[in-house]
Amino acid sequence: MKLLVNQIFENKEAAALPGLLESGGLPALVSGLSAVHRANLAAGLRLKTGAPLFVLCPDDTTAENFANDLRSMLGEEVTCLGMRDFTFYSTEAASRQAEQKRLAALFTLAEGRSAVTVASIPGLLQRTIPPETLRRAAFEIDAGGSYPIEDVEAALLRCGYPRTEQVEGAGQFARRGGILDFFSPSEHEPVRIEFWGDDVDSMGHFDVASQRRTEPLERCVILPAAETLPEMTAGGRDALCREIESFAEKYGRRRTSENASSLCATLHADADGLRGAALMSDADRYRPVIYPMASAADYIPEDALIIFDQPGRCGERARDYTKQLAEDIRELTRRGVLAMSPDAFYLSWEALIKRLEDFPVYMAEAFTVGRSPLPPRTITSIPAKQLPSYAGSAQAAADDVALYLKQDYRVVVLAADERRAKVLQEFFGGNINGNLPAFDNILKPEPQKSVKVKKRIIAKVIKDPFGDYVRIRLGCGTEGAGKYLLLFINGKRKHINHSCKFKITEVNKHKLAQCSCKKAQLVIVRNVQHQT
Repeated sequence: MKLLVNQIFENKEAAALPGLLESGGLPALVSGLSAVHRANLAAGLRLKTGAPLFVLCPDDTTAENFANDLRSMLGEEVTCLGMRDFTFYSTEAASRQAEQKRLAALFTLAEGRSAVTVASIPGLLQRTIPPETLRRAAFEIDAGGSYPIEDVEAALLRCGYPRTEQVEGAGQFARRGGILDFFSPSEHEPVRIEFWGDDVDSMGHFDVASQRRTEPLERCVILPAAETLPEMTAGGRDALCREIESFAEKYGRRRTSENASSLCATLHADADGLRGAALMSDADRYRPVIYPMASAADYIPEDALIIFDQPGRCGERARDYTKQLAEDIRELTRRGVLAMSPDAFYLSWEALIKRLEDFPVYMAEAFTVGRSPLPPRTITSIPAKQLPSYAGSAQAAADDVALYLKQDYRVVVLAADERRAKVLQEFFGGNINGNLPAFDNILKPEPQKSVKVKKRIIAKVIKDPFGDYVRIRLGCGTEGAGKYLLLFINGKRKHINHSCKFKITEVNKHKLAQCSCKKAQLVIVRNVQHQT
């Protein structure tokens, strides 16, 4: 796929774009690109420069589609950051799925583990938890570590996890004696920890429906269950309560205001509830008091390459979103629900553009309309065509292929699997008329670098970021099964989650590890490509 991605730089105008980083030709405005070609350009720049990629899209749907395209083209994980609805009303059953997905994405960015990120403009402008506060709120638990269970329980409460009888969704926890269950936004399944005193006796994922363990865990990161955490106020809950009461006194003196008395009563009730250590489902109302000003723009890596997808639409969406949010907040203030000004809940479009001036920026459009967010130093156009959808009609596809071949284009047809590729090969061979090249080659995907070991176990190399660094995951034939067993750096054993000792030998330039009980034996391949 990377071979196809780099084909965009066969175009003379596109070939000059990576060099603008060094020549001072940025910001650059590139027009003539449809949606898939804009993703192609972004992927190509990622491969050419090796810099972290941060893509800005007009809305969540566009961001998700762009992220999916990049995953296919680059073959690496892509973080997608969308918006969420603020919770300004107290409720018992508010869905926090979008909020917790945001928290997982923000934490990945805060830890510097996101090489490719796609964000929607509303998601980027919303006020959020500052990076340093998120890192301070998150905590890790290691299998075999020692943690007083009461301290872990208190930390979960501080992070906004409600206590339940049984964990059924993300952001909940339950305790039964020495067994602690919780569902962190960083995990795809809930986690169960069994304590022996203060020691972690076992830790692993479990299934929500059956409540049975599915796979063991060596390490777990517990993220906050909500973006707004009253406990993270400078000075704690007491300081927040005092600030809320100062707002109540301020509004109490406004005897002529029609909403002053109701807002004053709401503020006093919130302060009393917080002093009682109650979980506050609508803590978003006090986010400007709890945190200093921060947005997802504060999470952009310092060395990131910025791609503006449809900058004109991005500007329109930013203005529409902030206008609508401001109107909603003014209405809530009139009703006596909210005591903050609208601009305290978002970063303005103008402030975002000011921050992006220090980054290398490429702006990609289908065609140039109106002013660009940043004055471009380079303007170029790349002639690119997006093929129509064939809606399952192979004949329509064959007709288009024949047309492009007559125009001296080279054509590559991508199929979902080898079986379908063979079907298309036969169909095109019999339905493209004239003296045209035959479809006689099928490019097959490279086989997975995996080796079989005893008991039908498969050992896959899943990470190799620094060359001579190999991590092995043992599985039983199903995705995600098994556990980490060996970690080798320069051929030396660094960690073994196995009771046996391993003897390491070299056979035909391959490292061979065999445990003393002879139940596990695997070949360790050095200097392999990154796999997931």
